[in-house]
Amino acid sequence: MSIGPVVWYAWWKPFLLDDFTGKRYFPNGYINAGSGYKFTPSFLYGPAVSLGFLDRFRLSCVFIYGDGYHMKSRYGTYYFFRDETYYNTHNLKITKYDLDATLSYIISDNFSVFGGFKYQRYKYPETRIVPSLDFTGTNIRRISYQTRAPGFGLGAAVIIPVADALNLSVNFSGLYLRSTTAYSFKEAYLSGDSYWMKEVGKYNACGGNTGITLSYKIRSINTTISVGFRYQFLKYIPADYSERIDATYFGKTPYSYLLDKAYAQISERRINMTPDDRLYDHFYGITLMALYSFEI
Repeated sequence: MSIGPVVWYAWWKPFLLDDFTGKRYFPNGYINAGSGYKFTPSFLYGPAVSLGFLDRFRLSCVFIYGDGYHMKSRYGTYYFFRDETYYNTHNLKITKYDLDATLSYIISDNFSVFGGFKYQRYKYPETRIVPSLDFTGTNIRRISYQTRAPGFGLGAAVIIPVADALNLSVNFSGLYLRSTTAYSFKEAYLSGDSYWMKEVGKYNACGGNTGITLSYKIRSINTTISVGFRYQFLKYIPADYSERIDATYFGKTPYSYLLDKAYAQISERRINMTPDDRLYDHFYGITLMALYSFEI
């Protein structure tokens, strides 16, 4: 059995990035007036456990957590019927959870195959200043985003001896995840009116994961130190979309109807995306692990 800590320093380009930079989902009549963003990398850390049994089988589990991802963005939306541009800003602190549980079958000293369960979760609350519906001022909008994505993967690993106690391993796998992203927000106005909305999007995510690791075993203390690089790519394919809106505006004037109609147009575009929509997720970085081995 082996147990120890794992640390990542990873860069991430999430598939929902365009939603936060104003490049997608504008209702008819609104024009994006340009955007910019900054997304910082983060440390992630957690435990790793591995158990070998029946000579050729190994069960492994790695859980990592990080709350250091930070994204800032700003973009303008041009409302041509008013000939004015209103600017939207985002300031997100993202918490990421990632679980990999795999069962490996060792075919030889240098080659193994594996399959297992994968789970990803992201949380990113936000408070944003947005224009009011009557365009006379701004309102504070409190927003919640959450993404959950369970799935599975199949792959293989190759181990190449480099020197005594030093090995180079290369692994690759295919991935499938069923992702659910929930977006909700609430606005309250000085007039007493309010607006609450929740959108839920479901996606089939297909892609792959690959890594290269250099490992050195310190026999005197039964510990293996590993450093490497890992890259994960996912293509998100829209599968379903739903929304709920509860709103009261100025005694339910046409503003309520117009906004609902605008979101209906957004919904139609989201569920009828063409294959070239940029729903890609890239996650890559440097890994460091120390595993202590012992018999049980």
